[in-house]
Amino acid sequence: MNAPAARSDAYFQFFPGNYRWSAAFINMISSAPYGGSEIGELHKIGTMLKDKAPEDDEAWFDACVKVADGVRAYAGKFADGNYKPAAAHAYLRACNYYQMAERFRTPKDDRALGAFRRGVECFHRFIKLTDVKIEIVEVPFVDGSLPGYFVHSPAANAMGKRAPCVVFFDGLDVTKEIQFTRGVTDLIKRGIHVLIMDGPGTGEAIRFRGNVL
Repeated sequence: MNAPAARSDAYFQFFPGNYRWSAAFINMISSAPYGGSEIGELHKIGTMLKDKAPEDDEAWFDACVKVADGVRAYAGKFADGNYKPAAAHAYLRACNYYQMAERFRTPKDDRALGAFRRGVECFHRFIKLTDVKIEIVEVPFVDGSLPGYFVHSPAANAMGKRAPCVVFFDGLDVTKEIQFTRGVTDLIKRGIHVLIMDGPGTGEAIRFRGNVL
């Protein structure tokens, strides 16, 4: 007898019956090669969510924020000890966990926006400590501007001439900070500058500036 075919959604069943959490968990796992997560920290989140109901988004928020708070705390200790690479990496992971915590919290109350803001602050601390050259930029937009990061390619800068630039506009539930952990560092190694943006309806643009889609 032939074995039954695997279900197409089996890959997403970290939380059986809960596609949203499972897909978000895979989102965090997939950021690991670019510094956005660490498997031991994700295990802590998963353990806290074991047997929680699929609609218990408060549990998702609390678990992710608790781990993010812990990672941010030892990022601060690394920074105080002048261990810049370790601190930078930890701040980047904390940013990711804060923003993934906030994604399912609706409406966006003070706790949600507070977690998101801490995530952005962690990314800004990452910028100060990493050896990747990243500029915090404002791109002109109707009646104002949109927030973004310009990530310099050291390979392109070394050539001393104009180089191509890739522009990433994130999707409805993604942010410019999360976009950074999606291959940006691979592009800059190849001589390509990268501009990552929060467009209307996403990230800081909607949460703190009211730029709707």
